[in-house]
Amino acid sequence: AVVSTQSTWEAVVSTQSTWEAVVSTQSTWGPGLAGDITQQNWGTQGNDLDNAYLLAAPIGSAPFVPALNMTALAMLEQRAYGWFHAYKAAAPAELRDKLRLNYANTGTRHGLAKLPYLRDTRRAIGLDGFRLRYADVAAPRRPPDAVALGNYPADVHPIHCSIPPYINRTDTQPYYIPFRALTVQNATNLLVAGKTMAQTFYANAATRLHPSEWSSGVAAGAAAVLMSQKGWTSRQLLANVDELHRLLGSEAVGQPTEWT
Repeated sequence: AVVSTQSTWEAVVSTQSTWEAVVSTQSTWGPGLAGDITQQNWGTQGNDLDNAYLLAAPIGSAPFVPALNMTALAMLEQRAYGWFHAYKAAAPAELRDKLRLNYANTGTRHGLAKLPYLRDTRRAIGLDGFRLRYADVAAPRRPPDAVALGNYPADVHPIHCSIPPYINRTDTQPYYIPFRALTVQNATNLLVAGKTMAQTFYANAATRLHPSEWSSGVAAGAAAVLMSQKGWTSRQLLANVDELHRLLGSEAVGQPTEWT
C-alpha cells in the first residue's frame, strides 16, 4: 500500500459536500469547471507528514548539516500520492477519470510541487533582539514601522515534543508586521521574510500562511531596494522608515500597510 492510513483520508473526504469543499471554491459542478486547478494541503489526516524529519540533522545539532533526508522526502511524495488517490476515489463517479495530476503548472515530471511546504524553520532575531510575538498578532496595535499585513489564527499543529502551557489559544486579529521583524541583529545588510522572520514559534503559527509571506516578502524587497540605493543598513532604514512607507504605497509597489 502507498500509505497505511488511507482509510483515515477516505473518511475525511467520504461525503460529497466535504469533497466539493476540498476540490473547489465553486459550489456547483458543471462544464465551467473543466480545467480548474487546485493546490491542496489537508492537515494531519491528509498530506501532512508528521512522522519524519526533512533535514539530514535536527536544527540545533552541531555541526549543522545543510542537506535533506532523502528518505523523508520520499515519504512526503508517497503521502502526497496517497492523498491524491483517496481524493480521487472519493470523487463523484462521473468526475473520477477527469481528475489528474497537473504536470504543466507544477513544472515537474511527478505532478507534485517542486518543493515541500514547511510549516516552521530557523528564524532570525531582529535588531535589538526584536521578535514578533503572539501578543502582537492576538491584540495588535499598529507599530510605527508596520510594513506588511496578516490575518490568520495561530494554528499550532501537533508536534512530537511538549508544548508550553501558555500556547493554548488560536485567536488573532488582523495584524501588522513591523520592519523590525524583517531584520537580523548581527547582519545589518541582511533582510528576512516569511517563516524566517524575527518571530516566536507561537507567532509563526499565524504568520506562516502564504498571504503573510507574500506581504512580508514585498516589504523586504522594497526595503532592499532602498538600502541598496542609499547605502543604508537595516538600522538606518528603520530610522527612515517613512521612506519605505512611501515606496510601499507608490503605484510601482502598491503594498497596503493599513487595515482601514
